[in-house]
Amino acid sequence: MKKRLCAILAVLCLAALAGCGSETVESNVPEVLKTVPTLTVHCGENSTEGLRGTHEWWYANGDGTQTSFIADSLHPLQCKDYMTPLTILPSTQSSQPITARLEFSVVPDKVSARSWSVDAFCSEGEPVDDGHYEVLVYILEPEGGTEDVRQFFMELPYGDYVYEVTAVWESYEHFGGEVSYSFYTEAPMLRCTEDLCGYPLVEEMGEEMWDLIPMVMVDGELYLDTGRVNTEIRKCGMFDGEITSMVDGSERPAVDDQSNFGTGYGYQYTPTEGVIEIYINEKWCIFATEDARQ
Repeated sequence: MKKRLCAILAVLCLAALAGCGSETVESNVPEVLKTVPTLTVHCGENSTEGLRGTHEWWYANGDGTQTSFIADSLHPLQCKDYMTPLTILPSTQSSQPITARLEFSVVPDKVSARSWSVDAFCSEGEPVDDGHYEVLVYILEPEGGTEDVRQFFMELPYGDYVYEVTAVWESYEHFGGEVSYSFYTEAPMLRCTEDLCGYPLVEEMGEEMWDLIPMVMVDGELYLDTGRVNTEIRKCGMFDGEITSMVDGSERPAVDDQSNFGTGYGYQYTPTEGVIEIYINEKWCIFATEDARQ
């Protein structure tokens, strides 16, 4: 029975992948929508189709009755083989997260998201679902208040993560429902070009060398920029240390209180092992060791 259920879920996952075509949001919303909307995730010049997962949908038949259906799917952490990764590039400021635009074929009323490290992907057995964290999704309303061109954005930390986006359609008269989509990101460890990220190329021996992700050495450990910012109000402004020296952006720090992005930044330890916060541009930017980033 369990094998049969897994086979059914796998078929649903494949069917979801086949149905994830890119569609442009139209100003005229269809009166009746019999198929589940699609999702395209855009980040810079790159994009990927959200893999449709568990969903429920209904639509009016026009004779006073309605058709509804519910479909289950594998957990996003079990669907890596059915997803196309979204390659992301670091933002121009290490303290700023990367922004992705969520384009739905029909604009939903509500959107939420959560994520896991790609290390949580599993090909066998049940996925571990207790390691996710909520992702900020915000709405950009058009100036004229036209509902059908509302836009949704989400903040992505620089790294390799799995995302599940859940959208709800509840204000449409003749159709509605709730749909989950998933995708994952791939972030190259090396920085991109100056035009894209604001970090200059370094030329050495006629070869181009790319700037590394921002990092700092503290107490003999390398801490890497996570792309996240701590928004909690600080009661204590005292620093536990300060970055006093730096190496080139293409190098790794080698001594304590040394970074590859600048000097004069204060930092504080956190209760979480392997995590520190550095005060950059009036924001507490979260840095973590490789182990803690997982």
